[in-house]
Amino acid sequence: MSTAPRTFWRDFKTKLEKKVGAIPVDGDPCCWVIPSPSTGRPIGHVGCHVDDLLLSGDHNDPEWLQARESIKKLYAWGSWKQGEFRFAGIDLVQRDDM
Repeated sequence: MSTAPRTFWRDFKTKLEKKVGAIPVDGDPCCWVIPSPSTGRPIGHVGCHVDDLLLSGDHNDPEWLQARESIKKLYAWGSWKQGEFRFAGIDLVQRDDM
């Protein structure tokens, strides 16, 4: 039995909360809300499954873009995909109308 996924999750959780300011969602230890540093309102969300992430936020919001870049800098990640991709075994498609 491997403990690598749990070890990664613990490290990611710590870094995401301390370095990015993410707030864990009650009831799901693998989901976080990213608050605006200036207003405290939610600007993005992060979901984690093993070592796959799902990020959501407004690509026109400079605070969200900064938070996203901070997340990207936490590790030497593999590929980043958007638009159409597989997350946790599910094929996802982001349509133009959101």
